[in-house]
Amino acid sequence: MLNNDNLFIGGEMGEEILIQYHLLNEKWYQLEIPKEVVFFGKAIDDLVIKEGLLIAIDNIVMPKYILYYLLNSQDKIEISHFKELKSNGAYESIRQGRITQKYFGLISGTYSGYVGATEHITIYDNIDLKKSFTISSNQKKKDHHTFNDFLIVKDKIIIASKEKGLGTFKIIKSYFKDSDEYGTEEFNAKLSASKINYTPFKNRTIIKLTIIPNTEKIIVTIKDKKGIIKHEIIEI
Repeated sequence: MLNNDNLFIGGEMGEEILIQYHLLNEKWYQLEIPKEVVFFGKAIDDLVIKEGLLIAIDNIVMPKYILYYLLNSQDKIEISHFKELKSNGAYESIRQGRITQKYFGLISGTYSGYVGATEHITIYDNIDLKKSFTISSNQKKKDHHTFNDFLIVKDKIIIASKEKGLGTFKIIKSYFKDSDEYGTEEFNAKLSASKINYTPFKNRTIIKLTIIPNTEKIIVTIKDKKGIIKHEIIEI
């Protein structure tokens, strides 16, 4: 991720690693990962920026965390704090994060022998991570489908699904809860993927969604059966 004079690179070398390269100083910095977070097999899987903070998404092995770093354009940035993420189930793997002025969203997948594979889109109403909800699509249910990509546009989630096409889900304030249906604060409140309204893309697969800044238009990147990639602009 490039931000002003800084390039940030996340990944893992046995444990989480986060690197900063300062373009003007021409210096590399390895950023602090708190000892409470460090664990073999974990990785920094995605990076987003909001309100003067670099937000790093920690992945794969439970528990999962969000790490917050104070941005500056002078030299090495310092960690501000970290928070533990709520869970959607066993062996959760986070693939991607999205952030807007109002919401913070994640795509992830879980797997267990009891329910099989499940895809999740989790939305938090703030970067304090207190209230959230998750839209889930389970492998063992008839209407199972996967999530290739997603965007948050104002109060709507725009979803790319290989099986279903282009989906729209309206965010309603009452969906946000501080616990799941059993009152457990460590898990997100869950909603069925049947609440998503899809427009089919017959014989084509949406592989990527890109928002056009300062508009309610998105670029939909599509691949057909021959592997030819095209782009369409759609107004939400």
